[in-house]
Amino acid sequence: MNHFDGIADEWIKAWSGKNIASVGQGGSDCILDWELPRERPEEYLDIILIVLDKIRNEENDRLLGLLAAGPLEDLLHENGKQVVDRVEKYARIDPLFRKLLNGVWVTDVEENVKVQLSKYRNERW
Repeated sequence: MNHFDGIADEWIKAWSGKNIASVGQGGSDCILDWELPRERPEEYLDIILIVLDKIRNEENDRLLGLLAAGPLEDLLHENGKQVVDRVEKYARIDPLFRKLLNGVWVTDVEENVKVQLSKYRNERW
């Protein structure tokens, strides 16, 4: 297992419990929730993709929703311009990633990033 797999597993474990705190302060101390979106956006996207692959066969969308509203939303807000081309690529080729992208609230995302991704954001949930 590489370092990214460990971070992905830590995030899944932190958010898989039955009695987790709400998103935000007190929710999770995982590096994926706090440090990476600001400091290392390319690696952050790689880890989001690993988490997505690990939860791909989950029967409900709870973790998918948390991944959309937390890590992916933070990434697009903090460094959307830097990763928008890769995000668009994955939205184009992976239906589950496209679904994940549709769970992001883009209110605080830069306008040019919103426009570039808008064609993949037509099934919000």
